[in-house]
Amino acid sequence: MSKFRVRRLAFDLRERMREELYRTFASLESREEVAAFCRDLFTPAEIVMFVRRLHTARLLIAGWTYKEIMKGLAIGNSTVKSVANRLYRDGKGFTLVQKRLKVILTEITEEIVREMDRLENPRGFEALKKKYSMYFWPDLLIEEAPKTLREMKAARRRKASLSTRRD
Repeated sequence: MSKFRVRRLAFDLRERMREELYRTFASLESREEVAAFCRDLFTPAEIVMFVRRLHTARLLIAGWTYKEIMKGLAIGNSTVKSVANRLYRDGKGFTLVQKRLKVILTEITEEIVREMDRLENPRGFEALKKKYSMYFWPDLLIEEAPKTLREMKAARRRKASLSTRRD
């Protein structure tokens, strides 16, 4: 999907598009209808990103620091800042949702944090780094460079010891 710049649209068109989205969600009558609509409209990754933003807001309100949220939900500083800015600017919509779904949000947030902790163990995180190597190439380079240098030095030493033995 190509990069889309919202600001290129006229303001009134943006407002009409938002209103259409709000009306669409409001027309859904049950949790099942919302779930079916979201499955049809969003990719699994988009749904996860939306939910992580939701939990970012929940954790900000609970008093977590940016670093704790970034680590717990595996999101970047810019995402936390973006959610915090919107939340502190207004936050009425999220406050309403939080009041209605407090128990559910708390349980899911705790489960997400536990899952992220599980992924942080060396094998889990290493698997992510290998799977998405293009995103982690600076880390991989920093990790692999010393190993490669050690291997090269060891190979030189072996080669030197072999050549001295032959002499």
